[in-house]
Order: sequence, then C-alpha cells, then structure tokens
Amino acid sequence: KKVHPWDMAYYGRQIRKEKGIDEEALKPHFPSSEVVPAAIRALGEDLFGFVVKGPLEDAALWHEDCELYAVEADGKPVGYVALDLRSRDGKFGHQMVVPLRAALPGG
Repeated sequence: KKVHPWDMAYYGRQIRKEKGIDEEALKPHFPSSEVVPAAIRALGEDLFGFVVKGPLEDAALWHEDCELYAVEADGKPVGYVALDLRSRDGKFGHQMVVPLRAALPGG
C-alpha cells in the first residue's frame, strides 16, 4: 500500500501509539531553546552553505517570544529569519509563512 504525504501524520500517530511513545515525556529532553537554533543552523549552514547568527538578542520584533536569525553569505547579510513559534492568546492557531518584505528584487 502506498503512503501519501497527507497520510504521514495519521500513520505517525498510529506508530507512536503502538510503540508506546509519549511525546510529552520526550519534550524535556529536547528543549526548544536548543533544538530550534540547532535546526536553523543545520538548514542554513549545512544544507545551503550560509552563516546563521542568532537568535539575535537586540531584535525588536512584534512579540517578546519571537526570535530573529541573521543569514549571511560571503560575509554579507542576505536576509533574516523571524520565528514566532509559541502559542499565546489572540494568536492564530495554524502554521503560517509570511514574507515581511519581498525576498527577491522585484518580487
């Protein structure tokens, strides 16, 4: 039987249930304060060859829970990645990617 991308979440839940994996019990071993910066660096540096700095302490974003990462290539800034990962009252409850500024000239 073929597993489609839209089936992955369902089968993932079934396997975790079958194997007795408790995601809540695993969370303390993978704190977001360490996992998120490591994942951003792995994607930016290891996969694409950029230098990623952050989270930047002096970033003025829309909420104190947000994090900002600077992305550089050849020692020059090429962009930023802003993350707003934590839930809070009044915030939308779904995933969303929003360009804050055009990423490409004329785009």
